Amino acid sequence: MRLTILIPALLIPLTLAAAPAVGLEETPRSREARPQGGGERPQRRPAARNPGVRQSVLERWQGMSPKQRQEALRKLSPERRRALQQRLRRLEGLSPEQRRRLRQDYQRFQRMAPDRQKDYRQMYNRFNRLPAGRRPMVMNEYRRLRKMRPEGRRERMESEQFRERYNESERKLLRDLSAAPVEE
Repeated sequence: MRLTILIPALLIPLTLAAAPAVGLEETPRSREARPQGGGERPQRRPAARNPGVRQSVLERWQGMSPKQRQEALRKLSPERRRALQQRLRRLEGLSPEQRRRLRQDYQRFQRMAPDRQKDYRQMYNRFNRLPAGRRPMVMNEYRRLRKMRPEGRRERMESEQFRERYNESERKLLRDLSAAPVEE
């Protein structure tokens, strides 16, 4: 199996946007645990390593009735509500097989060490900062590179054609993406 950059593209923003709406807002107890006077926030406990034990935000969202969803959406700002609804439409437009794979990949992402998750989120953010017209080209190249053996990948990335086709930030992103370990 593979973990693609598309998993964060669909689910991480969805999870982060939906968190307050589906019961992950700050509680009085979590406020009490925060140091006063602008100190650092306490470290969050890592997510449970057994995905069956802790229900994800997405799973909670999917388990809500339409009325509960509408109530949760009402709590969001108009901008966040629109963004969440757009992501949900994209998710609902996937085939059952695509949704199954996405769920598995997301569960794998959740089991990653926090540092690894951070690395993937940073790559995702760098990818999203690319001009919209360049993203499909970079994504296609990424897919091509992932299919290659390491020596073929290195040759491709050192080629004149590669240097002419992609600017320095795109080349760095592609190097980082293609070097990122694939989670099994």
